[in-house]
Amino acid sequence: MKYGKGLILDLHECVVGIDVDLQLFCQELCGILNMKYEDYHEWRFKDPNNETYGVFAIQQIITSIISVHITPDENTVYLNVFSSKDFDVDIVTKFCETFFKADTVHRTEVCRT
Repeated sequence: MKYGKGLILDLHECVVGIDVDLQLFCQELCGILNMKYEDYHEWRFKDPNNETYGVFAIQQIITSIISVHITPDENTVYLNVFSSKDFDVDIVTKFCETFFKADTVHRTEVCRT
């Protein structure tokens, strides 16, 4: 890891609703990452055709950012973690899988050089 590490998770068949507490999720994830969290922003959306809705959140951390996007109607969660500080992708993956009760997880790791 020269500049930073990224983790991309696609979690499917999750137990999520529009009322999911993403700020709590982000704060707990920061605790696991041993990283200090800063500003949190959240948006709830519904497309113009009322075919999909969801929640998108960004948690700034001292070393970079966490973004999470849920689509309750599809039972999916899409998560990105990027940090210039190293972290254990296995621990983060397991935490996210457990938090959202995902049946299937697709993981991609990125090393920034």
